[in-house]
Amino acid sequence: YTLALGSPLPSIDVEAAGGTIKFVPFARTVAGCSGTDGYRPTNAIVGFNVESIEADSGSFRVSFEDMEQGADNDMDAISRYSYEVQNGQVVMTVDSLGASGCYIQHMGYSVSGSTQDGVYLLVRDADTAPGADPDYELDVPPGQLPGGVWGDSQPLPLTSTITFTAATSPAAEVLESPLWYAAKWGGFSDDNEDGIPQQNEWDVDQDGTPDNFFEVTNPAQMLVTMRQVFQQISEQSAAATTVTSSSGSLRNGNTIYRSEFQSGSWTGDVVSETLNGDGSVAETLNWSATEVLRDQIARDDREIITYNPDSKTGVPFKWPANANSPAGDELAVSQVQALSRNPVNGRQDNLGAARVDYLRGENQEHFRVRDGALGDIVHSNPVLVGAPSNLYPDNWGPGAAENARPYTEYARQHSNRKRVVYAGANDGMLHAFDAGEWDGTQYTNGTGREMFAYIPSPVYPNLSELTGLTYTHKYFVDATPRASDVFINGDWRTVLIGGLRGGGQGIYALDITEPGNISERTADDHVLWEFTDGDDRDLGFTYSPPLITRISSGQWAAVFSGGYNSISAGEGQRRGRGLSSIFVVDIATGALIRKLQPETRRCRVDQADMSNGASEPTAVDLDGDNSIDRIYAGDLNGCVYAFNVADNNPDRWPRGELKHEAVDDAGTRAPISTPIVVG
Repeated sequence: YTLALGSPLPSIDVEAAGGTIKFVPFARTVAGCSGTDGYRPTNAIVGFNVESIEADSGSFRVSFEDMEQGADNDMDAISRYSYEVQNGQVVMTVDSLGASGCYIQHMGYSVSGSTQDGVYLLVRDADTAPGADPDYELDVPPGQLPGGVWGDSQPLPLTSTITFTAATSPAAEVLESPLWYAAKWGGFSDDNEDGIPQQNEWDVDQDGTPDNFFEVTNPAQMLVTMRQVFQQISEQSAAATTVTSSSGSLRNGNTIYRSEFQSGSWTGDVVSETLNGDGSVAETLNWSATEVLRDQIARDDREIITYNPDSKTGVPFKWPANANSPAGDELAVSQVQALSRNPVNGRQDNLGAARVDYLRGENQEHFRVRDGALGDIVHSNPVLVGAPSNLYPDNWGPGAAENARPYTEYARQHSNRKRVVYAGANDGMLHAFDAGEWDGTQYTNGTGREMFAYIPSPVYPNLSELTGLTYTHKYFVDATPRASDVFINGDWRTVLIGGLRGGGQGIYALDITEPGNISERTADDHVLWEFTDGDDRDLGFTYSPPLITRISSGQWAAVFSGGYNSISAGEGQRRGRGLSSIFVVDIATGALIRKLQPETRRCRVDQADMSNGASEPTAVDLDGDNSIDRIYAGDLNGCVYAFNVADNNPDRWPRGELKHEAVDDAGTRAPISTPIVVG
C-alpha cells in the first residue's frame, strides 16, 4: 500500500477535444554565480499554488529553487501557468513574475498528449536583464518547436503563449511516480498466479490507478485516506478459505429449517430437512432455497420489492424508466445514486441498472462472481409463519375496536394459509420461502421457492459494495424479524416487523396476511412503513427484534430499542446523541407514538465519543387486559429501567424509572445487552 503525501512533479492535466494534454512545470539553471561551469541543474519545485480552476480555464503559481537538491528551498523564481480551452485547443501561457538570486533560470514545461510533445524552456527569470540572458540547448524561442539547437543570441521573453492540439495517438507519455509503480507491482492480487499484474488484478475499478495507491493532495483528507488504506488491509487480512457454518435453525414438528453461510464466498442457504422417527436427520433435503433460486433467476421469476423513502410507498426493485427523474412508484433519486456508486472509488459510474440486474441474481461483467445469489445468513434465524395462532379473545372489553371482528373468525378464514419461512440475508434482502400447503390433513414440505424478497431502504448506501470485485463482507438485513397478528385499519392482519442489526439504522414493517399475493405489482399494498434515523436521529443500529403488542390507548404498536451507536453517521445517516431510548410506533401508520427515555442523567454518557444504547425491551401486561402496562430494558451503561405505560394517553407516560445499576465498588459499569426476564 502506498500513501503519497505529495508529488515532486505536479502536473496540469487539461482535457480538450476528447484527449488530455499534460503539462509538467520545468525549469533549469543555465548560468550565473561562479562555480557553475558545466553545471545546469533541473530546478526543484518548492511551491505549487492553485489560483483558479474553472470549467475551461485555470491558473497556477509555481515557485522554483535554483538548485536540484533544494538547497535553502526558497522562491528563487516564480512563474504563473495559465491555460484556456478554445475551440478544442489548449492555449497555455507562462508569465515570469518575479525572481531573486544570482543564478539565471529558464522556465517552461514538458508536454505530452499533444501534437507538439516535448520539453519547452520558454521564459527567463524576471531579474535577468535581456542582454545578460544566455542561450541554452532546451530553449524554445517564440515561434519555434523543441528539438533545435539554438544560438540566436536573443534573450527569452518574460511571457510565452502557445496553442496545443490534443493528439489521437500521443508521441510521448509521462511516466508515473515511482510510488505508483511500487503500489502496482508490490500489491496486486495475483489471481492467476503468473507473477504478472494484469489490469483486473491491480486496477479493479479500471480507472488507471492501482487500487492500493492513495494520493493525499489535500492534507485535510489525510485521515480519511489512511482509514481507507487500513480498511483494505483489514479486509484482505480477514479473507479466509470458504467454510460452511450453520447459523440458525427452527424445528416445527418433524421438520427442521436451517440457515447457513459460507465465509469467503459469502453466500448462504436455507434448507428444509425431515427428522426420522429415531431422531436422525434424513439424508435427502426437502429443499434448498439456493438451488431453487437458481432456477427462478434463470426464468426471471422473482418478485423483489423495496421502499421509496421520499414517496413513502412500497415499490418494485426495478431500474426507473427515467433514472434522472424517477416517478413516485419507482426507486428514489437517492437510491438511484447509491446504486450508481463505484464501490472502490466512490464515484458515480452509470452502472446502476447493471447493479439492479446483478442484485436480482444476474451475473454481470466486471462485478463480483458469486456461487449463488442468496447472501450469507448469519444472525437472522428462520421464522415460520403459517395459520394465525395467537391466543387472543373475541371480546376485548367495552368499546374495543377488536370486538367488531372476532379473532376466531379471522383465524378460521386463514386456517389453511400457506406456510412461509422468512429469513434476513446479507445480500440486502429479507427472503420469503414457500414452506408448504395444507393438503386437507397436514402441511406439505413446500418447494423452497422464493415467494418474494424485500430490500429495506437503509441498506442502499452499501448495496453497491456487493458488486465489488474486492468485496469481503458487510452486514445488511442481519436481524431476526418478528411476526404476529394485529388489529389495524378495522381488521385483523398478520404483520412482520424487523430490524437490520449491524446492517443499518431502521425498522421495516410488512403486511404478510396473504403472502401469495405479494408481488412487485402489489408492493404498496404490503409494505406498511419504515422507521429510520431520518424519522428520529436517536435511532441507532437496530439489534433487538421489535415487540408487536397492544397499548392501553387501543393502538397496536411496535416496541423496539433505540439500538446502538446512534452517534455514528455514515453515508445517508443522521448523527444521534448516543442516548438510551425505547421507541413505541403505531403499526397502522408507522408514526411515532412515544420515545421513552429515563428520568435520570446518572446513566447518561456525556463524552462526545461515547454512545449508550438500550437492549431488547420486555413488555408486561399486569392486569390481564391484553394491553401492556410496563416496559423493562437495560442499557450499555449498566442501568435497568421500568417504563410505566399503563395510561391510555401516551403523552402522560412518565419517563423511565431507574431500577438498578450494574456497577462494582470501583465504579466500573457492566453493559446489559440481553432482555430482562419477568415472571
